[in-house]
Amino acid sequence: MNNMNSNNGTYPKKKFSIHDIVTIEGRSGTFHIYAEPSWSNEYNQWLYPYDYGLGGASEGYGLEKELKLFKRSKD
Repeated sequence: MNNMNSNNGTYPKKKFSIHDIVTIEGRSGTFHIYAEPSWSNEYNQWLYPYDYGLGGASEGYGLEKELKLFKRSKD
């Protein structure tokens, strides 16, 4: 995958920020964005690093189009 640092060009505004909790299309559970995204030239969109699981012990990357901001229900 060909990634560039977001400081090297003009890119669309990021939809998510560090510490946002998101859901991922086609997966159950919630995921924590733990760092700034990188730009994917292959997919022409932001690629966000996330962690999940007990204590955030597992990690992955998600394309911006597959992520949705998790909204907690108000009790």
